[in-house]
Amino acid sequence: MFQPHKKSEVLEALGSVGLLGTHLVGCTVVGGAMGLFLDDWLGTEPWFMLIMLFLGIIAGFRNVMQTVARLQRLEKEKKNGHDFGSKG
Repeated sequence: MFQPHKKSEVLEALGSVGLLGTHLVGCTVVGGAMGLFLDDWLGTEPWFMLIMLFLGIIAGFRNVMQTVARLQRLEKEKKNGHDFGSKG
């Protein structure tokens, strides 16, 4: 089956993929909800909802791109032999 270090690598990869999905969905939902609240409060339906939904989607993709870049950098450092998990 899995060796202990392989198992943690698989779990780490699954966590990273889950984080990417959470970024996309979370930012989109929060942006849309803020837009609905503003439209209801100001009576401007559907403009704020559309604007905030669009901004939420942009924020989600921006977060995904930053997370992927960070994961790629960490993978590159791991391949180059840097061990940032050890102390001292």
